[in-house]
Parts: sequence; structure tokens; C-alpha cells
Amino acid sequence: MNVMRFCIVLVVVFLIGCSGEDDTMRAAPGDRYIFWTGLVDGSITRATLANDTAIMHTVLYDSADGLEAPSAIAVDESARMLYWTDFSTKQLLRAPWDGKGIIEVLYTVPGPGLGPEELALDPQAGMLYWTQPFDDLILRAPMAGHGRVDTLYSRKDGVNGAWGINLQLAAGYLYWIEFIDVELYRAPLSGGVPERLYAGGSGFLKPYGLALGKGKDLFIADNAPPGAGQPDRILLGSTDGTRQLTEVYSARDGFSNAYSLKVDVQEERLFWHNQLDEGVIYCGSTDGTMIAKPIVTGIRIGQGLAITSGM
Repeated sequence: MNVMRFCIVLVVVFLIGCSGEDDTMRAAPGDRYIFWTGLVDGSITRATLANDTAIMHTVLYDSADGLEAPSAIAVDESARMLYWTDFSTKQLLRAPWDGKGIIEVLYTVPGPGLGPEELALDPQAGMLYWTQPFDDLILRAPMAGHGRVDTLYSRKDGVNGAWGINLQLAAGYLYWIEFIDVELYRAPLSGGVPERLYAGGSGFLKPYGLALGKGKDLFIADNAPPGAGQPDRILLGSTDGTRQLTEVYSARDGFSNAYSLKVDVQEERLFWHNQLDEGVIYCGSTDGTMIAKPIVTGIRIGQGLAITSGM
């Protein structure tokens, strides 16, 4: 009996040690992660990226922690912190990326404004950028929270439905895409007149996602409206707007509701949500030569994505 009990204990210890949740919570040096948000269950989940697969999923925060509609998500790798927007509570928040810390509310949108959506980080400058698409606003504030919120661009600058946002820090540019005007803009981080790089006639119909890749590569997730005569697509352009948009992936590759978009520059991979129909995250190559494949399934309306470099 003593031997039997000892063996059972060993088996239990082994199973605990091999469980997905326990392994995922250990942030091993060099591990690369993918984070995503789920609107329906108010969740933020993390998985480890390995050979174009996502393993060891762990729900970090959810409705039990007060999340209602977590939308976009971004990572400060050096501080191992997650930043996200919650459209329902109209808040911008942060917490440790291992799910073991206190959730801090950084900013709350004052009434009658609507909720924030996409966001981008400049950790070196300590600044947080975000869009409020239904208020036609692009704003900036300190990442530490409780600082001054600056309105960078608004309706008077021609903003109409700004959604996806990204930063090209080396060149000093802010990029955003508008799902209502169906246009893509950039403007100097130091301030200045926005420059329109692409209009809807360039090849997209209802864009929500925007991501920057290597060199001048710029990617767009186009969620074509029903009856538009075009499938949902992932498009490739350039950061200066001089390259004609070309199709990298489309719904013909298996997905049907492209939403959000992130680039893993290190591995030259694209990630995006198939938001409604299957609740899937797809992975493909930045040049479109790899067959796009689902690496996460069963997400209850995926909204935000973030990728780490494994630093």
C-alpha cells in the first residue's frame, strides 16, 4: 500500500507539472507569446508560440476580474505588462502579463464619449496611443496612467472612424486606418498634417486591422461587407503609400471574417482573427507562400491580438 500511494503521488505531481496552465505561467527566457481578447466572455488569454502553433493556453484575466468587453491588447515586453482597452467600461487598463498582478485602470473616457478600441505603445517614450472610432478621435497619454490626455487628431482633421493604429518609431510616424472613410493615413509623431496613403479605391472595402512589417511592408485586414463582391482579405502595401496594394491571403484560403492583424517580424509571420464564424486565429507568412492555418480555435468573438518577440 505504501508503494502504491507513493506511485500515485508521483503520477499526480507529474500531471500537475505537465498541465498547460502551470507551464504557461512560467515565462521562460526566449519564449514567444501570443495574447488575445474575447468579447463574449470578457477574457484575456495567452499561449506560447512554437513552430507556427499556439500551445499551453492560459486565461489570464476574465469577467471575474471585472473585464466586460476587452478589445485591443498590447505588450510592453521589457516590463512584462499587458495594456488593453475595454470598450464597455470605457477604460484603458494594464496588468502583469502572467495573470498574477493587480489590474490598474489608467484612463476612463469621460461622458458622453464612447469606448476606446485599438491602441499602440511607445515604451521608450512612455506613451500610450489609442483610437475612439465612434468619437472620431486619436489620443495620447502617459503609459503610467493618470496623466494628461492629448487629442492628436479629431473630426476637424478629417478623422472619420479611425480604428486600427500603429507606430513606426524609427521613422517617427503614427499610422491609422478608418473603417468609415475607408482610408489609411500617417502623420508625424511630433505633430503635423495627416497624409493619406491609401483610399478605399486602392483595393480595400471595410478595413479594421493595420500592421507594420519589415522595411516598408504595411499590412491591412479588410473585412468586406456582405454583398460587396469581394472576399475578406489580407493586403500588402507600403509605409509610404507608393506600393500598389496586393492580396496576400483571402477568404479563399479558408477564413471568412478577417479582423485585427499582427506581424511577427522576427519569424515573418502574420496573425489575424477569423472573428465570428469560427472564433479562430490564423497564422500565415508575410509573403503569402505559407498555407494559412488556424492555430487557436473556439474564441468567443476574438477582438485584440498581441505578439512578443521572445526577448
